[in-house]
Amino acid sequence: MVVTSRRELFQLGLVAAVAAGPLALPQQVLAAPRSARLSRSLFAPYVGTSFTVSADRSHQAVLRSLDDLPHSPAGDPHRFRLLFALSGGPEQGTYVVRNRSLSQPLFLVPVGGGRSAYEAVIAS
Repeated sequence: MVVTSRRELFQLGLVAAVAAGPLALPQQVLAAPRSARLSRSLFAPYVGTSFTVSADRSHQAVLRSLDDLPHSPAGDPHRFRLLFALSGGPEQGTYVVRNRSLSQPLFLVPVGGGRSAYEAVIAS
């Protein structure tokens, strides 16, 4: 059985996007202002607070940390990882993560053993 890593899938997608040229990018992405990018400062005030993750049913999560990505400059405002504590959460996928002040779709991946921690990598 061949197992493909997330890194390999990302690299294949990147190669396909480059080969297809700029026409492959959705118009919303091409027209999005730079300020629309997700930033570290958007999430920093919410470390330690509760969020609702909307999937097939709602799950309660706590944003445990906001960390630098390996091989990125420390404190890079647009390259970071979010780590959520989320017990018995959904499969990996894109879900709306929200609290009273913030609502954001994020691609969440279970990390570690079991499904008690989920990671969202932001590299915009």
